[in-house]
Amino acid sequence: MSQADSVLARFKETPAKTDAEHDELLRALASQYAFDGDSKWARMLEELNARTAEKKSKQWLKRAVGKLEASESSSVAAASVGGEAQPSGRQRKKQEKADSASMQAARRVAADTPEDPDERADFICRKTVEHFWDCLSSGDLPEQEVEGIFGCKMKDVGGEAAYNAWGSLIQRKLVKQEDITNAIVNGKLPTEFRTWLKDLQPKQQTPETLQLLKNPDLMAKIPWDADKLERCAKPSAQVAATLSAAEASKSQPVTEGAPWQSGGDSGDLDLETLAKQVATGGSSPELMQLLAGQLAKGGQGGGKDGGYDNASSQDVPKNVAEMVASQAAAPDVKGGSGDGYSWTQQPDEVEICVDVPAGTTKKDVKMLFKVKELSMEAPSHLKLQLHNAVDPDGCGWTLSKGQVVVTLEKKEVGMWPQLTVAGKK
Repeated sequence: MSQADSVLARFKETPAKTDAEHDELLRALASQYAFDGDSKWARMLEELNARTAEKKSKQWLKRAVGKLEASESSSVAAASVGGEAQPSGRQRKKQEKADSASMQAARRVAADTPEDPDERADFICRKTVEHFWDCLSSGDLPEQEVEGIFGCKMKDVGGEAAYNAWGSLIQRKLVKQEDITNAIVNGKLPTEFRTWLKDLQPKQQTPETLQLLKNPDLMAKIPWDADKLERCAKPSAQVAATLSAAEASKSQPVTEGAPWQSGGDSGDLDLETLAKQVATGGSSPELMQLLAGQLAKGGQGGGKDGGYDNASSQDVPKNVAEMVASQAAAPDVKGGSGDGYSWTQQPDEVEICVDVPAGTTKKDVKMLFKVKELSMEAPSHLKLQLHNAVDPDGCGWTLSKGQVVVTLEKKEVGMWPQLTVAGKK
């Protein structure tokens, strides 16, 4: 048994709890999953959460591995002083080229920076938002220097919740770069972020946005960095930036007046509005659960005695009510297997492992992704009619240990009750 296998086996028996134990576990996982590809993170996360006392997110995993690699690189560099291993000429040239590129980029930014204070604030904010937008669009983590501006901080419950909600807003284009920039420049980002979440339509909501909307205390824990927000704002809005961060730290019911709510203090859903969204195919799985819950207790306009039948007959078309009840009763399926393949899923992606003959190379694999279909023409033949839609541009595959590991990016966040359309493969 290798050292990495020994570490993984030990933490399988006694889950990791401390930072030191997490680092040891991450080193072992990194050595086991050295291949590249989107599926690497999904598999590492699954193995990690099977061996930790507290479940971690994919964003936490990426940041932790990045910090670990940076720390080990620094240790190697420090150990090289005094005649020990020195970087090769090729490595030095590569580093010098990177340093030169960074310096030139910094000079270009400095040369382009306006002299007028208001224009300079707008310019800096625009560059900052571009970086943040690009990172979250691709599922990466932003630089630590800008995390506090957007209320994101890994290993912080409020910071990770904010990062996940920002990911939903940006990846689904529910907010514009220009709006984010203007909010920072005018010192209003923390309160505007709350408003953007509250104003989302039912079909636009995701588990990540609802996590904050349904939990005012968690929303109040978002670690907005008031000092950085103040420095980024234009001079006349710096006080507003501080006040906005302070206001966002207060716990308040943010769902009041939301599009899916009927109003008042009851918190009941506007069943008719939400049912229309579901009927036209637009709603997240969690909102389906919310509608099912409201139907079960009568909900808004649920009739004299409330209850499922009264609510569905008055506010919700019968076919929609039946569909909601069916999906709400569906088991929480985490994976399964088929002829020559197995699959697992997370709310945002599906991973399919297809067995292939020994000696298969990447050149031998022919794969085709469609919105609701996966086809492998070689080296094995596989055609799956998928249960729900995926984003072909976000799908990929890698070859690992006698299997082709396919990663499918779901178009809508949520768990599927099954991989394929019933009766179709």
